[in-house]
Amino acid sequence: MSLGRYLKDHDAAVDVFYVSNVERYLFDDFAHGRLFYANLARLPLKPSSTFVRSVTTDISKRLGFPLPDGKEKWRTLLFSISDCLKGLADGRIQGYRDLFTAN
Repeated sequence: MSLGRYLKDHDAAVDVFYVSNVERYLFDDFAHGRLFYANLARLPLKPSSTFVRSVTTDISKRLGFPLPDGKEKWRTLLFSISDCLKGLADGRIQGYRDLFTAN
């Protein structure tokens, strides 16, 4: 049984989806990314459904997006799933960097 069907059958929805830094690799070959996000969009979501993303300060500097100050190399950030899906649909998100900078 698929996760989406299971959640729907149990009148449940995704509150939090931990993607860690996997999206970085999905954007290497965005055909995989498109499939990932299309599958995600089929899950029952709430307006408050949230991605938990992790990124290193090295990657943020290399790609040119700022992170909050801190001593830790890895940062964990929260993002709206629905905003991400909308950004992908309307073309604001076309690369990994855009996940952190597109409004």
